[in-house]
Amino acid sequence: MAFPTDDHQLIRRAMDGDEQSLDQVLRHWTPQIVSWCRRLSGPRVDPDDVFQEVVEKVITRMDTLREPAAFPGWLFQVVRSQANRQRRRAWVRKVTGWFEGQPEGPAKGASPERHADLGETSLQVMAVLDRIPDEQRDILVLCFIEDRSQAEVAELLGLPVGTVKSRIRLARSHFIREAKRVSPDLAAPPEPSDDAYGGLLW
Repeated sequence: MAFPTDDHQLIRRAMDGDEQSLDQVLRHWTPQIVSWCRRLSGPRVDPDDVFQEVVEKVITRMDTLREPAAFPGWLFQVVRSQANRQRRRAWVRKVTGWFEGQPEGPAKGASPERHADLGETSLQVMAVLDRIPDEQRDILVLCFIEDRSQAEVAELLGLPVGTVKSRIRLARSHFIREAKRVSPDLAAPPEPSDDAYGGLLW
């Protein structure tokens, strides 16, 4: 993802501790952060909780960014890390509930408003993504749901394009296998192409 020079300058000022610049960066990137939080959280995690933790990390760790151009990939990794952390917490709560004799339903932990916003198909997709390893889920979200090119995904994940290609095919195969278990009618991601991907369900 390319950014004009003035955006890089804004990010640089935020890295150097300028609070006004940091506020502008966060406001500009909030829609993308919210989107990533929703799509990486899974059905047992409230994406609002992930969002709050991501904002806190950006505020407190912005000075660790090595250069402004690396900000998009760095930000995605922050969201990914916090989403995975919340998913692990949800798993612990679920297991603890089993031991306490209070089993947790498959979607407990997400707010009623969150459920109202999601159709049945979206919930099914989230359930499938929740059963897929983290690195494969990242690929599916970025390529098939956000319709990003292989080059963009490679930049965000810090991977060679060849590795991204192989993970795309592996992730798609895994999605198809898990989707059949969740719902026989659930659509699979489209076949991989060289550059871009059609949106999937969301």
